[in-house]
Amino acid sequence: MRQVLADITRSNSGSEQYLVGRAIQRCDVLGDAVLHLFCRESQLPAVNLSVANTTIVSDSANHYFIQQKISDVLSHLLQHGVQEVEVYTFHAVVFKLQDKFRSSDGTAAAQIHPWSQLSVPGFATTGPRAISPTTSTRHWPVDFMPVDEALKILSKALASQNERVRMTDLRALLTYQDDRFRKSAPGAGAPGLISMLVHQAEDAGVLSVDRSDMTNPFLRLLKGGAGLETRAHSADGKRLSSPPASTPMAGPPSSRRTSAGPTSRHGMASVTATRRDADGKSRSQHFIDVLRSRELGPFSKIRQTLYDSLEEVMLGAPILLGSLLTDVVEMTRSKSSGIEYPWRRVRNFLIQLLSREIVLLDESGDPTPPTFSTLTRKIVRLREHWRLDFEGSLLTAIIEGAGDVCLADTPPLAGALYLNRSTDHESKIHECIQRLLLRGRVTTGTAPWYRLALSTPPHAAPSAVEFAST
Repeated sequence: MRQVLADITRSNSGSEQYLVGRAIQRCDVLGDAVLHLFCRESQLPAVNLSVANTTIVSDSANHYFIQQKISDVLSHLLQHGVQEVEVYTFHAVVFKLQDKFRSSDGTAAAQIHPWSQLSVPGFATTGPRAISPTTSTRHWPVDFMPVDEALKILSKALASQNERVRMTDLRALLTYQDDRFRKSAPGAGAPGLISMLVHQAEDAGVLSVDRSDMTNPFLRLLKGGAGLETRAHSADGKRLSSPPASTPMAGPPSSRRTSAGPTSRHGMASVTATRRDADGKSRSQHFIDVLRSRELGPFSKIRQTLYDSLEEVMLGAPILLGSLLTDVVEMTRSKSSGIEYPWRRVRNFLIQLLSREIVLLDESGDPTPPTFSTLTRKIVRLREHWRLDFEGSLLTAIIEGAGDVCLADTPPLAGALYLNRSTDHESKIHECIQRLLLRGRVTTGTAPWYRLALSTPPHAAPSAVEFAST
């Protein structure tokens, strides 16, 4: 008989019953699964459900104690012949148990997942930090903007992307199209405004919502919605302008990066497919060396997994900064089974990113860098657009170290950061640079090379004004 272990000991207050409901639904989907619940004493009233196999821990119990409790239950189940066990948790240390409990052929005897990976077909998501698939009962605030106009702006924002968009990235894309969506604008900060817009768009057939990740769904523009984009106009009747495809930069800045081939009609030398520096290294390798000299990875194969782990750790209740650093690295390691990495360097890479871009916010909403004095401070949430800002921080380090980065460097930049020079990955580079320009972190130089230059030191903390505008 299959077993489901649901650990809610680090869930956000108010989400307990919702998470247990999802676990019960998961048991129903599996058909004959038995549920085991792990919760704290103070969570029992909020759960408000009777689960026969419940392990209750004190409110002061740390994550290692909880790990041991889950380990004890797993040991008991496996000793009694149970072969299929699923564990859902917010604690990164629990993921270590996947290596501890393995069958004779080396396969994991228990599948341990973050709560974000619990997908239940047909489950009506009404919990915190999620979008309900049902029609919104709240009315769109017409005083803010006519809904038809808002849908056109939304369509244009989605059409500007070559791939599906995360819900948490939508406001930035909307703001890029129309400043009225900036949080500080009148009416734009109303609770649930973006969710209401998504509901309206889904009902109108403008977009589809992929809820495989209930906590941060994917949005995709539908073909019918693209028609709205082509007719999109601003409030004064003028055609909405498209975002610039890239910074208007031109050819390579030095002869060591050009071919001896024909020149363009502007007199600039054509760029060869593979440009190399004077020492024979490719531009991509040169950029990687710049990052490594600054202890900035780039750990291209696991960096996105590291970001995912940070996001998943922050889905739970507030966590001490010191514990956050440990949990994120441990969760990343558990997801990278079989891949050997210098995990202490990965941890230092994470610290460097969190120091260069101060995206952690404490209980007072203050930006919190990782220092000895902040290790015991509780972190509540992440700043908006933090993933894009982390990638931008790597680019500013390259710009600072290389000194001559221009538009022609897009392919090697994509190769250095993503080990992939596809159009999609080049678009990611453009998106990161546009964000840096928008924040005033970089500027474009003068003709003829239009090199990028830093306008502020890349490690400087964002100002209070910048935090208010993100």
